[in-house]
Amino acid sequence: MSATLKPDLRNRIAGLSAVTAAGFAAYIDRLPQHQDDYKSVLIRRVGFNANSTLEVDDDDLVTETFVIETRGKNSQTAESINDAIVDDLQALQGTNVGSSRTVMAVNVDDQTDGHEFDDFGDDSGNGIVTSTFTIMHVPQ
Repeated sequence: MSATLKPDLRNRIAGLSAVTAAGFAAYIDRLPQHQDDYKSVLIRRVGFNANSTLEVDDDDLVTETFVIETRGKNSQTAESINDAIVDDLQALQGTNVGSSRTVMAVNVDDQTDGHEFDDFGDDSGNGIVTSTFTIMHVPQ
């Protein structure tokens, strides 16, 4: 059975000093109901490829693609938090993540900026920065 880094990424991102100092919270797959979304980091897995051998269903090399969506009250805040996350994830190469996986490569595939209007269609909505990562990892 193949392993995912999703919970480990959430814990790592939630513990970043830039994230905690700004009062942001990290979530997997969706925001909780009634959560203030203007200080949030949402982690979603959008791709998975287990490169198992024919001999056994193993998890020698796993490639996962994640989308990390950072929402801030303005675009500058969202961008600064997202930049800190990008820098941290790029530094993962060659390190152990969690208790069982070693990251072999981290590629930033895409980054986009956006804006989400508030409930009334006003400009006071959220700044959004979305980064897409491909992470390749193996057992420790």
